Amino acid sequence: MREICSKKLLVLSDYYDGLKKKMEALVQEDPKAPGDLDKALGDSQARSSKEGGDAVSMLEYILKETQKEEATAHATEEKAQADYEDSMTDLKAKQATSEQSLSKLNQDLATAQKDLIEKNEELKTTKTALVKVKAYLAQIKPGCDFITTNYDKRVANRKTETDALKLAVTKIKATNAYKVAVQAAKEQGFGKCKDLCVANEAGAKCKACQADVTVPAYCAGHSGTPGC
Repeated sequence: MREICSKKLLVLSDYYDGLKKKMEALVQEDPKAPGDLDKALGDSQARSSKEGGDAVSMLEYILKETQKEEATAHATEEKAQADYEDSMTDLKAKQATSEQSLSKLNQDLATAQKDLIEKNEELKTTKTALVKVKAYLAQIKPGCDFITTNYDKRVANRKTETDALKLAVTKIKATNAYKVAVQAAKEQGFGKCKDLCVANEAGAKCKACQADVTVPAYCAGHSGTPGC
């Protein structure tokens, strides 16, 4: 628009400048022209100059306003471009943050899926073990029911058996055969010290022999032993 107005302004300026020169030349070529002709030419020249000036002024005004609008448009465009670039910078930063968050979420999701698979495997194992436990409980239930049902009777029977065994032990220990067997076992336990210990089990000779030391050595640490 500005270029068009500038071109038109130049054309009109050239046109009216040329017309003015032609009219001046016409007057100079015929200096004896009547006064009415001079006046007419003067009026025509003045009118042409006025019209030309009005047209040129209008075009100059349009050109000036066009330049203002163009400057405003450029400023608006530059601001819009700056706002766009700022917006793009902000959006790119948000995109980078979102991508990082998405990456973290994907990692968390992968970990959660792995944990879920492991938990499902543990659940399967637990269910299998539970089935086996239930089967085992069903298998032993009759025996447990029998024990529970007959518990009091079993306790009474166990007491009777225990009392009978204690009585038998008491009677066995009272027999000569048991006493002889106990003495023989005791003497056998003396080993190489049998003769000394049978003669005097509490004496220093028996104790020293069992400790595999001399009597004086044993008595040095056990002065209260008989025979020291």
